[in-house]
Amino acid sequence: MVRVAAFGLIAIAQASCLGSCGPSPKLTDAEIDRLRAHVPAMSEACLEKARYGGIEAIPTATDQCYEMTRPQRWRGVWIDAFENQRFCPAPAQTCSDESAGPHIWIEFEGDKRPVDGPANGKTYQIEFIGRQTVEVGPHGHFGTSEHAILVDRLISIVPAQNGS
Repeated sequence: MVRVAAFGLIAIAQASCLGSCGPSPKLTDAEIDRLRAHVPAMSEACLEKARYGGIEAIPTATDQCYEMTRPQRWRGVWIDAFENQRFCPAPAQTCSDESAGPHIWIEFEGDKRPVDGPANGKTYQIEFIGRQTVEVGPHGHFGTSEHAILVDRLISIVPAQNGS
């Protein structure tokens, strides 16, 4: 009789949980803590998506996981190097890994680069309306950039005259 009652309680508990207890986490609390330590600026909403959907559930759009500034007008120099692109805001006249200032990764809508051809280190004068991540964090390829800027509207882009 006790065994039947115990099974009955388990069945009731399971039935009451159907649809309301939610899915089982794919990441443990310890894994979420490590992720939070690695990307402290990531929103709690994105961390929860990772908890239940795994790393692949984290949205790829930066503005879905990080606090962004209000849109503003930017201009400067963009070096279009495949995995090591960088944006250097004006008054910069050149842009390279050795340039002063933060390393900024720029993202274009749908990851569509605004220039044709391979990303081979060409440099451009660029002007756009965009939003920057508020906090420093690992952005861009392998998290090597301190900030990311999402280009909401491209105003102009021309090859840099000095080529660097």
